[in-house]
Amino acid sequence: MKETEIWEKYTDFISDRQEILLWEFDSAILQSAYNTYTYSLPVEIELFRALKKISESKNKSVREKKFTIFLGDCGSQFELFAIGVSAKINSRISEIITGCLEDIHGYETIEYGQIPYVPLIPKYRYDCGNVYEYTSETRKVGKFRKDDAVIAGLKLQYRIYESAEGIITMGRCYSK
Repeated sequence: MKETEIWEKYTDFISDRQEILLWEFDSAILQSAYNTYTYSLPVEIELFRALKKISESKNKSVREKKFTIFLGDCGSQFELFAIGVSAKINSRISEIITGCLEDIHGYETIEYGQIPYVPLIPKYRYDCGNVYEYTSETRKVGKFRKDDAVIAGLKLQYRIYESAEGIITMGRCYSK
């Protein structure tokens, strides 16, 4: 696939600065409770179950919402694993996500945060029932995969993301 096609069809521009709703989990408890090396896996499984519920909602304002999902380690010593979504989602979506995440061993809290103060990166995007996974591997861009690790029955398409602020800066450079 040509770089121009990737740029035009499969690139999302995401702001480096935004307010997010944040679900936090103790990484050590996740790892020991689920006996898994990939401590984020139990959280991602429940996240995908929540996304499946959102995509099947009878409520159009829930089902047809668009939001980016951020993941990463945070805390004073990076002892927490966190999932974040835009703080502008409606309360029904946050209830669905919380309902799926709050029973996970290691669940700590839900709170508001700000990127970049909370060092999370874009990992997924929910867009009107479609789920996209961000990758840096251009050979994957535009291709689909099943969420086989989480068995929610969702089909994901690979995309890439760029900093929205970086694009603004590039645009200013070219206009001089």
